[in-house]
Amino acid sequence: FFPDTLIYEDLSLFLQSLKIHLRKVLNKIFYKCGISTINSKLILVQNSTFPKVYNKLLTEILINDLLMRAVVILPTPLMVSIASGSSFALIIDIGWSFTTVVPVFDYRVLDNLLTFTNRAGSRLHYELLSELREEGFDIESISFRELENAISLLDSLVCTSNDELIACGRFLVRKKIFTDAIEKLYLSFD
Repeated sequence: FFPDTLIYEDLSLFLQSLKIHLRKVLNKIFYKCGISTINSKLILVQNSTFPKVYNKLLTEILINDLLMRAVVILPTPLMVSIASGSSFALIIDIGWSFTTVVPVFDYRVLDNLLTFTNRAGSRLHYELLSELREEGFDIESISFRELENAISLLDSLVCTSNDELIACGRFLVRKKIFTDAIEKLYLSFD
């Protein structure tokens, strides 16, 4: 939920409306599901791009209104680092709209070094479609799911031969087309 803040004239009106909305959502989550919040401890795992104002309001609602004992907010990159058994990590999250790079140092997320880039899943999809069009494939007959399934069939980005083929819908496509597009999009720094 990312509300359009431009429709609010001042920050206090926005915060008040957001608090009402979040209180309704949280009530439905906990009470409708039969989960008791009184004296509970809650760990929230959040994306690094989650706005700080949400954290403050969520904590306030959960402790003051829903009577929770403790609320701990942990960023996703830290949880990934802990799950890998490392206190130092560089977490690269390739999403659909953008890619996030977050360094973790000694179990601390270095927010000041957080980086975004538009090299993301949607761009890979369109890059592959343009490459397939150039190779003479009828891209209108390749569905999104078929293209995604073809990408998931890649076992590595190393092509041992130009003859390696990948099934993409009803077509057999050279693996090199996929690996070149991925390398150009994610691994080139020009």
